[in-house]
Amino acid sequence: MSKSEEFNLRSYFGARRSASKRSLKEPGPSAEHLHEILQLACRTPDYGSLTPWRFVIVRSSDVQALEAKVQSSFQPNPVPGTEQPRIFFDTPCLVVVIGCNKPHEKITNYEQDLSVGAVCMNLLHAANAYGYDGVWLTGKVSKDPVFLSEMKVKAEEKVAGIIYLGSTTDDREDRPRPDVASLTQHYC
Repeated sequence: MSKSEEFNLRSYFGARRSASKRSLKEPGPSAEHLHEILQLACRTPDYGSLTPWRFVIVRSSDVQALEAKVQSSFQPNPVPGTEQPRIFFDTPCLVVVIGCNKPHEKITNYEQDLSVGAVCMNLLHAANAYGYDGVWLTGKVSKDPVFLSEMKVKAEEKVAGIIYLGSTTDDREDRPRPDVASLTQHYC
């Protein structure tokens, strides 16, 4: 493979930005693409092969129904004539990543949590590689009792991320990035 044919990591990762959940529209990932995205997400460090995560997929046809259910907890007594706050907007696909740590004598919850976080990041990178935009959020909704019930999150589990996936034409400006040199030291 020639240099010109090689995958350009700097170009790919340098261009990756999180989308605004408000900007995500159709098309979202096809069933085939979503399956591949999830397969790639699972290619993550997982000490002991515990797989301390699971996914709940909410497709566009169900996003609005889920939002209607969750809105009742966010604003239980809405002011007549006011618009309900939007939670998921018109996102074509939500992937809820649920951390489900496994008891283990050697592998700590901390190590398992790191693996779950890596799954979330891999999921975003895989979606971007397939040409979709996305954003990884948690926020108030990730602790909402109605949302947790709808996602069938057990008491010992937690929502590690709500990954919003779709397409956007927004021209996102890059945010300031850390200065790597100021964050790096060499041991010697």
